Order: sequence, then C-alpha cells, then structure tokens
Amino acid sequence: AGEKVIFILRHAERTDDTGKNGHLTDNGKKQSQSVGAKFKGEDIYFANSTYTRSYETCSNMATGAGIASLVSDTIPELDGAWFEKDESKFENYKNSDGGGWVVTSAYAYKGSYTDAFYPLKSRGEEFITEVVKPRFEKVNKVAVWISHDMLVVPLAVFCTDGKVNLRYFDTKQWINYLAGVAIIMGADGSIRYVPVKGLSSGTMTM
Repeated sequence: AGEKVIFILRHAERTDDTGKNGHLTDNGKKQSQSVGAKFKGEDIYFANSTYTRSYETCSNMATGAGIASLVSDTIPELDGAWFEKDESKFENYKNSDGGGWVVTSAYAYKGSYTDAFYPLKSRGEEFITEVVKPRFEKVNKVAVWISHDMLVVPLAVFCTDGKVNLRYFDTKQWINYLAGVAIIMGADGSIRYVPVKGLSSGTMTM
C-alpha cells in the first residue's frame, strides 16, 4: 500500500534485425501479451525506447492487459547507450573481444573498459535520479518501460549490487526477454529494487 513501481524490462523476442526498425517475432508478440495479462485491471503508464520492437512490446502488453488504446511515452534514454561513454571505443572492443555481451557484462561486473563506459555506480544513480524519479509523478500505481539488454543488464547489476548472474563473459548467462528490474518508490519517496522476470526464466544461457 502506498508504493508505486516502474518495471524496466528488456523487449520481447525479436527478429534478427537489430536495427531501430527491427520487429518482434510472432512468438515475441505472444510473450508480450502473456506478460501483459498479468497486469489486467491496472492503470499502466507505458514507455518505450525509440526502437520499433520496444513500442511493439508495449502495444502487445497493452493488448494482453485488456487496454484498448495504447498511450506510450517515448524515452530516448531507454535506447540502451546510457552507460556507454565512447561509442567508437565500445565498437572496437566488441569487434576485438568477442561481442557486445562479453564487453558489457565484463564492464558491469569487473569494471572493465573504463574508457568506453561511465562508472557503473554513479551512472546508475544518475539514471534513477534524472530519468526515473521525475517520472514517478505520472505513475498511478504501475508503470512498464520497455528497453534493451545493453541498458537492462548494467542497470540490473547496479540495482542488485551484482547479485544477479548475468556474467556472460564467464557463465554465458544473459538477460532474457521481458526480464529486468522493478524500481519501487515508497510513500516517503524511498527507492528499493527487485529483479523481475516476465517469462519462466530471467536469463538466457547462450
């Protein structure tokens, strides 16, 4: 009672097109509708990144929740590059060190690649202060924001103080579709975090 929550989740299953205009698969649409059904009866504040698959996830979740007309904010900070300091250096490391999942997970857990990323703790706190907290004013009780793995992974590591296992560089565990974190604001304005999963597992073993 008295608490509000913003769920920040990775989008549902996508096609092989990872560009801005890439879509969800048919299974991704079903996933979104299934998770949306868990929110039936709630007045949901939806938000998406600027990517098509993020909006499609919101749209299908709204359908599952029984919401006839979707109203969703577009928040560019959800695009995925919030923790990234230098895009060209990040791209170079991706190409030389085994891909973005290796590089991003090594950054989040080991503090690697300091020239490509901001410090996790301070940048995570900035995201909560600058992006999340001001928008709680728009939340009646529940918000669902759909983002991307490159944001959700370091954010989940930050919010859980490294307790979730998304150490792809070591265990090949990566964030699953529709998993992420719940950011919960108490009536007194205090913030707490809970890792969440929309599907049966919160991780993908690749």
